[in-house]
Amino acid sequence: MIIDYLIRASGKDLPLDKEALTLPFRITPTQSHPFLLLGDYFQSIEAFILENIDLLLEIAGKLCDTTITRTDIEKIMIRAQKHGAFHHVAEIELASRNGRAKFALAAFLSSNRRWFDREYRNLKLLEKRAKQLQLLPELYFRGQHTIKRAGGGTETFLFLAMEWLEGFHEWHFREHAAAPEDSIVIWDQDCGHRLAHREQAQEIFRQVGFILTIFYDPENFFRVARWQHAAGDFVVNTDHGHTKLKLTTVRHYGPIVDLEVDNVPDPLMPLTFFFLELATLARLDRQEGVGKCLWCGNWCLQPLATGIFEALQLKAEHGEFLHRRPLEFLALLKSFSLGELSALLEYTISSLDYLDSETVGLLSTNWRENAKDLWQVIQRFQI
Repeated sequence: MIIDYLIRASGKDLPLDKEALTLPFRITPTQSHPFLLLGDYFQSIEAFILENIDLLLEIAGKLCDTTITRTDIEKIMIRAQKHGAFHHVAEIELASRNGRAKFALAAFLSSNRRWFDREYRNLKLLEKRAKQLQLLPELYFRGQHTIKRAGGGTETFLFLAMEWLEGFHEWHFREHAAAPEDSIVIWDQDCGHRLAHREQAQEIFRQVGFILTIFYDPENFFRVARWQHAAGDFVVNTDHGHTKLKLTTVRHYGPIVDLEVDNVPDPLMPLTFFFLELATLARLDRQEGVGKCLWCGNWCLQPLATGIFEALQLKAEHGEFLHRRPLEFLALLKSFSLGELSALLEYTISSLDYLDSETVGLLSTNWRENAKDLWQVIQRFQI
């Protein structure tokens, strides 16, 4: 069995030689691990694959609609795709005589076990909630592999094996862009970075609003929290003239307000705070995901609101949005004066106490503009 260690660059597979594998392993885009090497990362993935090969072959057989055995395997390719602030993602391709299958493998260090456990629990929960809509990658299984160094260093990689989202790409805002067609750069790993068309950019924001609202729970006010464009939480596929978005990670899932459910005077108020939080976070990104903070133009709010209300309508049709119909929620939003909406938005932003100082500074500069933009969109909005 041949196992290749690769990185993907400019649409090509680049093999890693022995010298490259002795480079320090980066635990974030800018920070190296105290003793792990890049080779340790690849060897841990290889060990995890071989320890779980029968389970992977069963999944591969389902993906290829055939039976794949150990003797059918010709090659396994491990491609390092992303080293993020929270975890690292590799693409695993299994080539056999009966077809090819791909998996995604998300790796967390043992110091991030809390994030790992949350991620697994949240993905399992939300996968059940909207399985037919296919808004998340399918989660297969989890496991771990420990490295013990002769000098005494020990580190454990925690792995989540899940669906590889073929044709989906990370995307980020473009600096100093006002129009939709100038605002979003799609990081196409095969054909190079490219600007999203106007319709694609608008559809991206519509689906951001739709996906996050589908996962809002009106019974206990839980929502996907602390999501970030900068971390590449959403990926996009624009093949065949269609734009499709997926959420790739759920680091936090909790209530929008710190209130006892039975003590909330009006269940539409937590939904209002969810709406305002979403409309704020959706406009934030970082240059190429790691650089200076960027603020999206107000063009994004109309499609964002469209996606939110489409999801609320769908939830109402399925009996989930029980408190009141979406029309009543829109009427509530329209009833706020600009001053009232501004006060609610200011309160919402004050609750985002996990944001770094640079992001807080950008919000301090733009929140009044955001309130005005959002109020105008609400007043014009029709279902």
